Amino acid sequence: MTRRTAGRGPAISQSKVYRWFLPAILLVAAPNARAAGKCEGQWHFELSRPTAEGEEWLPKGSWCRSDKLPKTIDVNVRYRVGGGVEISGHPYDVKDLGHAGSRCEFIFEGKTSGMPEENELKIEVTDKVAAIRGTGTCSHADPRKPDGTRTGVSTEISVSGSYSAVPAAQASNQDAIVATVVRACREQAGDTVWNLMTSRFHAELEQRATELRQALPATELRKMYDYRGRREDFSGQVFWGLMVKSRRSLDNPCSGADKWKVGENGNMNGGSITVIYRTSGTAFGLKLAKENGSWRLDQITKSVTDQPN
Repeated sequence: MTRRTAGRGPAISQSKVYRWFLPAILLVAAPNARAAGKCEGQWHFELSRPTAEGEEWLPKGSWCRSDKLPKTIDVNVRYRVGGGVEISGHPYDVKDLGHAGSRCEFIFEGKTSGMPEENELKIEVTDKVAAIRGTGTCSHADPRKPDGTRTGVSTEISVSGSYSAVPAAQASNQDAIVATVVRACREQAGDTVWNLMTSRFHAELEQRATELRQALPATELRKMYDYRGRREDFSGQVFWGLMVKSRRSLDNPCSGADKWKVGENGNMNGGSITVIYRTSGTAFGLKLAKENGSWRLDQITKSVTDQPN
């Protein structure tokens, strides 16, 4: 879809005054570290080319045209211990980052991001579990008018790519993995934990979801897990997401996460385990295992009775 200013485009265009750098979507401001934590990780965006209609209306030489628009952009979002967020991008810097629900929006703006002053790029990610799925809007503004307004053209593109829940600099750091899991549990961010799991852990949850799906009618799935979707769509990932939000402590692996205390760690069966203490005096473990060269969450134990080696 290509948006144009009033009076500049054909009847099929959306008439509006385009005000440069006015966000089209209201999202939570990124300086809040808790909010930005929902978008933490390593992002690799692959941008499609504008449609033929978009190319037709974009000015010649515009950064938004196919021959100028970058094919890929990499972004690293890292939560700092003690608060704050570090955001870096290549080849362009992120001006603003926001989130709403499970969506993350990245805004690249003019000279601040290393782009031409008259351009802005917004990328909104709606799904990042198996692969990135999202949309982008590239905007080109005309020179500013005497009254301070600027008109211009915006064209939409599709966005794909890949995502890792832990930034590249932390991928080999076991403590960082544990910290991310604990924070995600506190925020009930099931997708974040899911993206940190090993394929073995995924398979275990998929198997459990299959057993429940085959054994229980839709009414029971709703009663037990507050699941309101189609019975055939009750997957391992959906099951996990519902569990971390469950009000029943026995079902919720993240129950009481706000008061968890991270304890010692050690080796266990070829991996590592970190003890997590509850306020009740009991403890359980987060077991990590290496997969494809990176540490990932392989199991959440129900209890820990012995100290790790």
